[in-house]
Amino acid sequence: MSNRITTIIGVSFILLATTLSAGNKSAENKVGISDDGREVQLNQDGSWEYISQDRFATTTDGKRVRLKPNGEWQPIKQTEAIQYRQAQRRAFSRDALVVEESSVTLELSQIVIESWREKVHKGKRIKSQILFYVEVTAEDNNAQQWDFNDLGAFSASDNRDRDYPILSVSPASLSMTGKNTQKLVISAHGAPRWWGLKSMQLTIRAGTFNNTKPLILSKIMSEVVIKEVEQLSE
Repeated sequence: MSNRITTIIGVSFILLATTLSAGNKSAENKVGISDDGREVQLNQDGSWEYISQDRFATTTDGKRVRLKPNGEWQPIKQTEAIQYRQAQRRAFSRDALVVEESSVTLELSQIVIESWREKVHKGKRIKSQILFYVEVTAEDNNAQQWDFNDLGAFSASDNRDRDYPILSVSPASLSMTGKNTQKLVISAHGAPRWWGLKSMQLTIRAGTFNNTKPLILSKIMSEVVIKEVEQLSE
């Protein structure tokens, strides 16, 4: 089971609030997950403490689990998992935005990391790529067209400032007339190293969608899909 669990590292101190009462006074102590995956409590007096020695992880199918110090694991209750993901989304995820200059909405609907084990002589070589699926929705009836022949219009990175070279953009152009939605797929070379990773992001250069400033779309790692495939998508 251990090889199916990907530890998601991230500080999410807005996770939930625990209210402690003393006489007529009450204070909210924030509870969250530290960078090493342990549950901690931040007290109002400026002190902090570990709540337990347990750590947290996310399986490849997106389920949250608790890792016990004795080597055992157990699933987190559904209510806890939902609350955790919602708190993380508010803190880190920016997966949709409106480009006012061109009246379109860009939504990073999915990030998929594909890994392919290629047989090489007596061993195997792993090849990986990251796929960013972006939905482009026109908000008015104006006719618009964008060309993506310059791969430099997009860049992929993670929160640790590691860059992933862009391999392709498909389709190479978008033509939109009227209110409709089309899908754009941007592929990048490689795969992230998981330790300390909180999010993946796609940066869109100024001017790509008539935007005057760079646009950043991102997802937290618990929302990223990981697949082992027989062949990398083209």
